Amino acid sequence: MQPTTFISYARENYDFAERLYNDLRRKGVNVWLDKFRIGPGTVWFNEIQSALKVCTHMLVLISPDSVASPEVTKEWNYGLLQD
Repeated sequence: MQPTTFISYARENYDFAERLYNDLRRKGVNVWLDKFRIGPGTVWFNEIQSALKVCTHMLVLISPDSVASPEVTKEWNYGLLQD
């Protein structure tokens, strides 16, 4: 089953992102979170782009760290271009 919901977050907010991931999964949402979906040795941003192409929803965890993160900015900008 393909993931439907992509979670974008700053590394500093990983604990919250993982709790959200687990809570959503318990409610039956098929969630994409990098730690659980990107295998060792893969090209990280290629996997991010692939996930954003198939997910129908994106959750961006807003915090001072995520606002300052170039990677989070890349993810939501790329996500906005998908339809």
